[in-house]
Amino acid sequence: LPEQEGRVNLRSLMDELGKREVLSVLLEGGATLNASALKAGIIDKFIFFLAPKIIGGSSAPGPFGGAGFQNLRDAFLIAGLSCTKIGEDLMITGYPARSR
Repeated sequence: LPEQEGRVNLRSLMDELGKREVLSVLLEGGATLNASALKAGIIDKFIFFLAPKIIGGSSAPGPFGGAGFQNLRDAFLIAGLSCTKIGEDLMITGYPARSR
C-alpha cells in the first residue's frame, strides 16, 4: 500500500479492505493513529471508555494527537452521543458530525 509521511495511507488501506469485503475495522491505537484516522476521514463511529481513575500529569497523552485545530469552529463534533455503564467504566458512543 502507498505510504503517507512514512506510514500506511489509511484511505488506501480502507479501499483495499473494502475490495476484500471487510465491512468493519476496529482501530485501537494511540493518539497518533487516532489523529491520522480523523484526518483521513475514515471514522464512522467513536467509542470511548472512561475509567474512574485520574492519572493526570502535564505530559499525559490525550486520545488524539497531531496538529489539532487552530480554531474551535474547525473542530470535529461528535453527534448522537450515548453513554452506557460497563462495570465501573463508562462507554461513550457517538458519530462524527463536522462543524461549519
